[in-house]
Amino acid sequence: PYNVATPILLAAIEEPAAISRAVATVQKEVAQRFAARPGSDAYGYLSVRATAVAQARVLFDIPPGAFRPRPKVVSSVLELVPRARPLDPELRERAVGLASLAFRSRRKTLANALSAAAPRAFWEEALEEIGKDRRARAEELSLEDFLALAGLSTAGASSRTA
Repeated sequence: PYNVATPILLAAIEEPAAISRAVATVQKEVAQRFAARPGSDAYGYLSVRATAVAQARVLFDIPPGAFRPRPKVVSSVLELVPRARPLDPELRERAVGLASLAFRSRRKTLANALSAAAPRAFWEEALEEIGKDRRARAEELSLEDFLALAGLSTAGASSRTA
């Protein structure tokens, strides 16, 4: 069933030795979220989380008439291939955590959305340091941007406690 596809696929790709490739039929919108890039309407937390562990690509769509009983949605075949070189697990988790916090407040600027993790001024400076506008929003940042922010937040935390 489509309602369990996302947690099953995430569990599979987040366990590095579990699969070498996954191909699954999912609801079209879910496939688009897995494979979305920054700035697209489908881009969100799931996109960042999936990209942190795998490359996602929509292979093709399947119309409702291809199934019996006929669903009310278009389906897509999604391919997920784990990263050839996994990211550092600690940095990846910090970056995915920041993305989670950022996408919970999608309408806010990133600096405001992340202010629960560090002061807004810190995030504004960090965004400028990675070449982003201090008024950027979550959907504008790639996984690499979230990784860079996670690295800066760790460095910032160390210097604040020193």
